[in-house]
Amino acid sequence: MESKALFDALKRAPEILFVTIAVNRNADTAYQEIISSSFKLPNLIITGAVDRASNETTFTSYGDNVAVDAYGQAVESTVPGGATVRMSGTSMAAPQLTNLATKLLAIDPSLTPPSPIELFREGAETTDAGRLHLINPKRSVELLESSVAAK
Repeated sequence: MESKALFDALKRAPEILFVTIAVNRNADTAYQEIISSSFKLPNLIITGAVDRASNETTFTSYGDNVAVDAYGQAVESTVPGGATVRMSGTSMAAPQLTNLATKLLAIDPSLTPPSPIELFREGAETTDAGRLHLINPKRSVELLESSVAAK
């Protein structure tokens, strides 16, 4: 019931881009039915986590729903009180997509949710094995800027 309610809520907001995590279960997202990482919607993007060497972390979940991957291991984070600590998890990777989406929308405010998702995917660097698609903010911005210039 929870899964259906969340799916329906996201589906009813097609004008909003939702960024979610693959979660930290080292499992295929297709079998994680309660959380949004198993959903397929045009306004939802799911990110996995890689380490600083761009290798898949041991904890990240994976699967066809994971569109891109971002750094999620030992990410310097500010915690309440102002201290900084290194944290790991797909929750550390998702803000990087949110940040990139904000930059893309600043360049072209008319973008609809599928557009940044496509720019994330087109700009990503696919690993030799083909399983990981590392976000490349610079490339995604360049793709959008060339598209805007062509208009």
